[in-house]
Amino acid sequence: MYHQQNASVIIDNSLNNSSSNVRSAQTAPFEELNFNLGRSSEIIGKKAYVTVGTPQISEIEVLASGLDGPRKLNFGPSGALYVAEAGRGGTGASIPSPSLPGASLFYGATGAITRIQNGVAERVVTGLPSVAFPNGSDASGVHDIEFDADGNAYAIVGLASNPANRDNLLQIPDFSQLIAIDSFDDGGSWTLLRDFGAYEQNNNPDGQDVNTNLYDLLIKDNKAYVLDTGANDLLSVRAFGSEINLETVFPARSTTDPLTGKTVVRQSVPTSVTVGPDGALYVGELTGFPFQTGTAQVYRINADGQPEVYAGGFTNISDIAFDKSGGLYVLEYDADGILNGSDTGALIYVSPDGRTRTTLTNDELINPTGIEIGTDGDIYISNKGFTAGQGEVLRLEIDNSFKPNSICNHVKHGEKPQVGVTLSSTTVVEGSGIPLVYSFNLSTPAPKGGLQLKFLVSDSDGGSDDASVVGFESQSSNITDTSFAIENGSAFFLIDIAPGAKTASLAVGAYEDNVVEGDETVVFNLVDNKNSYTIDRKNSFVIATIKDAEIVTSPAPITIDFDESWSFKIDDYAIEHQGKAVVDIEVSYDYIDGIGVPDPFQYPDFLPIEKYIENFLVKYPNETDFWEILNKNLVKSLLTELIPTPYGIDYKLADVLDSLTVKIDVESGSSGISTLRSSTVTGKPQKTAI
Repeated sequence: MYHQQNASVIIDNSLNNSSSNVRSAQTAPFEELNFNLGRSSEIIGKKAYVTVGTPQISEIEVLASGLDGPRKLNFGPSGALYVAEAGRGGTGASIPSPSLPGASLFYGATGAITRIQNGVAERVVTGLPSVAFPNGSDASGVHDIEFDADGNAYAIVGLASNPANRDNLLQIPDFSQLIAIDSFDDGGSWTLLRDFGAYEQNNNPDGQDVNTNLYDLLIKDNKAYVLDTGANDLLSVRAFGSEINLETVFPARSTTDPLTGKTVVRQSVPTSVTVGPDGALYVGELTGFPFQTGTAQVYRINADGQPEVYAGGFTNISDIAFDKSGGLYVLEYDADGILNGSDTGALIYVSPDGRTRTTLTNDELINPTGIEIGTDGDIYISNKGFTAGQGEVLRLEIDNSFKPNSICNHVKHGEKPQVGVTLSSTTVVEGSGIPLVYSFNLSTPAPKGGLQLKFLVSDSDGGSDDASVVGFESQSSNITDTSFAIENGSAFFLIDIAPGAKTASLAVGAYEDNVVEGDETVVFNLVDNKNSYTIDRKNSFVIATIKDAEIVTSPAPITIDFDESWSFKIDDYAIEHQGKAVVDIEVSYDYIDGIGVPDPFQYPDFLPIEKYIENFLVKYPNETDFWEILNKNLVKSLLTELIPTPYGIDYKLADVLDSLTVKIDVESGSSGISTLRSSTVTGKPQKTAI
């Protein structure tokens, strides 16, 4: 919101409850509405409206006071009313104010969500981020809370600044985010879901200054619509897990600056989105500077996703809502324009045919920011929405004589239990006798007649016939029946919870089927069953693993890799070489892999090899060669020449050896030399392809 608040704000951190603070209502006479009747008739589908009266306010009751910047409000699944409090900022880091040049908004974790139930107002979620002036006014923080069809809560956190200021100055990522409210206990907790500030930073669809301020949230058909007031656009995410989509951009219009007389661009600043009687989305706008009276419009988003003017002539709209007859409530934040000094708002009722409007109340409303219609037709309003410590929630009781015909389908929230499922252990072995134990937790006792839970079953082997509850009944509790059902080709497991139970457990075992299947994964996903309960989003499914029973089998054969070698030694061999010499000759060789398989006679007998060596030395032609040369020639001959045997075959050692080593030790005194010396040569056959 872009305006300057009165600086003399009384800061009161108390949260007051009142069930007796009743004010008299003032009803204004009918006034003509600047309304596009021709377009309206076409947009709504030429519905024949039954003439209804004008709602009359019989009394105004203060349900809660002392709130810090109350904004949008919504009824929860149990019928309690929840209001988002933008907070009062704090003394932390600061960002520039978008409405007051030179001023700053300071951070503090002072945002909250308040629940009003049975006459008691209680802050159930605290510590949400907030920025505001030092006196707590003009806060931006949590701006709306909504519930999906399963009763799960979501909220949006605004910013009213360039998202770069969030990242670089505040360094608080929660701003400009869609969040899931995980718990309302012990001050609450939340999870960040989608960063809409980053979307504005990267896309800036309206082409104006990069600015984001998430202000209104609507959940419809498993889709979240987020209205970004700062960015002048409507965005959406489906199932809260997809990418952000741009639904539409709201147009800026040229106007005259009353202070300078110059032509300026007046931005739309959309502040409210709701579903109309025809199922389309309707959006109300505040309008930007200079906030002129009578220039705010209500748009209808047509089939092409474009905003069309549905009704005009309003001033600084903060919220809109349709009643059951198709009549439109328009809440004006400042009825005479933000720059005109007064903070008085107004609640205007537009008849279903669009021909008349009635100002239902104005003096009681001070900068109102949110409207919600109860199932009984009464109206609930966030009042004094930009003032810290003075915010209120009002209930405007509608006279019983006003009974509009039902067009919009408003479902009364009942006391439906919220259900979650958990598993203490996620693995079971076939035939072990130890079951999986499914635990069910209900927020409220199961109703009279019990509660049937419905699970969609997915099994990795295509069936679930190896699981059974039989034999494990003693380990189950508060379960009256179980059964399987097939619907449209899908398998569902039905579990009946005993009446009055808030907890239940079901033991499920797996019997041995003597089939080796490998690990089997079974997923139980809790789904809706005749709208009889809501689903705990954090505990909506469990995954179990069924392992095969241990089957005794013969051990796998052991394979052994052999590394074989052989050696022999010829001691004290006398030889005529370099004179008279005595040598010790040691021969060793490594066999090729697989030698002797399948023919054991591949192993060469060492005796023919020994004889071959002796003959080689006796016939060696050059007695003056170095011992090293003699040894090298010996190894070469052993690996390249055929070695005769007495067995009718000749050995070709290169075919059966990986390497062959000959060591010749020349004893002391040989050739007249007292020194002991030695030569070692290793040869490796190199098989060259031809």
